[in-house]
Amino acid sequence: MAVLETIRVKFGVLITVLIAVALLSFIIDPTTLQNVASSMSSKYDVGEIDGKSISYTDYQKDVEKTKDVMELLGFQANSEQAQSYVRDEAWKELFDKYYFIPNAESAGIYVGDQEALDLISGDNISPVIAQMFSDENGFNREAFLNFVDYCRADQTGRYKELLNYLCNAAISQQYYSKYFSLFSASNITNELDLRKEIADNNNSVNAEFVMVPFGFAKDTTVQVSDDEIKAWYKSHKKVAAYKDLLTRKASRDIEYVVYDILPSAEDIAEANNEIASLVEDFANTSNVKSFLSANYCSFDEKYYKEGELKSIAPEVDEFVFNNGGKNISGVLAHGTDFYVVRILDTKKEEGVVKKQVAVLKKESVAGKATVNEIYSRARDFANQAGNSYKDFRAAVDSQSVYAHSANLLEGASRIGSLENAKEITRWAYEAKKGDVSEIFDINKDYFVVAVLKGINKEGYKDVSEVSSTIREILYSQKIGDVKAAEVAGKIAGLSDMSAIAEALGTTVSTKEGITFSSLTSQGLDPAFIGAVTSAEEGVISAPVKGSFGIYVFKVTGKETGAHYTEDDAANKTAQMNQYLSQMLMASMTDGVVTDNRARFY
Repeated sequence: MAVLETIRVKFGVLITVLIAVALLSFIIDPTTLQNVASSMSSKYDVGEIDGKSISYTDYQKDVEKTKDVMELLGFQANSEQAQSYVRDEAWKELFDKYYFIPNAESAGIYVGDQEALDLISGDNISPVIAQMFSDENGFNREAFLNFVDYCRADQTGRYKELLNYLCNAAISQQYYSKYFSLFSASNITNELDLRKEIADNNNSVNAEFVMVPFGFAKDTTVQVSDDEIKAWYKSHKKVAAYKDLLTRKASRDIEYVVYDILPSAEDIAEANNEIASLVEDFANTSNVKSFLSANYCSFDEKYYKEGELKSIAPEVDEFVFNNGGKNISGVLAHGTDFYVVRILDTKKEEGVVKKQVAVLKKESVAGKATVNEIYSRARDFANQAGNSYKDFRAAVDSQSVYAHSANLLEGASRIGSLENAKEITRWAYEAKKGDVSEIFDINKDYFVVAVLKGINKEGYKDVSEVSSTIREILYSQKIGDVKAAEVAGKIAGLSDMSAIAEALGTTVSTKEGITFSSLTSQGLDPAFIGAVTSAEEGVISAPVKGSFGIYVFKVTGKETGAHYTEDDAANKTAQMNQYLSQMLMASMTDGVVTDNRARFY
């Protein structure tokens, strides 16, 4: 059916629309979602949404349905990234079903039956559907209706599910659109605030000022006590701005030993001999492309200029452009990889010589005997490490190997330099403290043996873990107060900026056109900007404590412009609304959603 091909082409547009409104979440036939039996352990739950446990079995059914719908639209979930996208679709649909839409309706937001019909087939077609069934003249209603007829006639039922998908997407998008509009409409700037904003951004000041920097050397006379640290910790535990500092996510501390699976000298020599045996046939073949394919190499028809082949190997580039007239190289070695290069054609483009080449490559890989020998060493280590951290450390010392350390968040796929190492993370979250792992085979590149050193539960950090950071915060506050008092004492009675600069051992600086606008005042201390733009002209200020030092200034002039308009204010409000809508989803899920999918995927 021709219209289906059009849908597949425009599916990328649909994805953009869905992401733009945070709607990655539409599943067909939600009646398959069932409550998890109370007897089932949370060990088999992929998470929880607003108190509703989501079992792996039920969630996986939704994932498969989502995948089937995506495939009808031409989306192939072959890569890990694509599979992750499909799983996110299923997860977000559950969030909508169990939390977002019920709460939107509790706030008085509804999508009625007539409104839903209008979105799907009436005059107010949803962008989700319109984007997929549009041509140069806009929405093609006939194409959409033909698609509906086709779905209804489909005996397999798959396209009916696809139709449901689109309808659900349209309705869900409407819920989000109304919900976000509610917040945007509540962000009102009244006439007085608007005029003040325009005036503030059109008024600029010129100023003379001096700045006494705090400096990098610690002032030993400024002390922060342990009691002050504890008091600050207690008073800031519930402050949102310090949540990341004072809390931690659940994590695991591990140590691990890595055995690189590298080719031996014999393996390298074998690779060299193998490619050397192909040189003559490679030089004489009439079908270069087929020859390369038969030897697991690809052919690129591109013409290269000098230097571009260095991305393959410097030796390859050197031969191609400095070969003394030869068209076929011998074996070129780069590390443990070997190349044979054949020059096929040469041409000039705008005076630049370019060459078309065929490159035969042979990588040295660890042979079976080498792999077995490396595995044997890993097995000996694992046997000696036993099943305790003490034994693991004893094995590290006796076998003179290096133990790496890592702190793992749940679902971590990268551990140090190890890619695709999620199986180690899964083990760490199932193991008990002190357990030693089996031998992990990571990407056929490494054998890894790990020990679980510690288990960190989610929650507040102990004050001892953050005391050094809190000490720095309190020190900065105290040193600012001390320096401000020192400056005030040194300039007492002075009424001239030059005299003040001399008393403080610095010089007078000037700045013109200072405004609230971050674009025109970029690089200045925010505390200084706030103080100077609201100061009286011609009056020397009291010391102002900034982020970098203490400021003393005098406003030397004020100017009024007209560059900041109502349109600028409206654009600023629109940007703020967009920011709030982005933050809304994150704040909405905080404390409501527990996502344990990383344990299973």
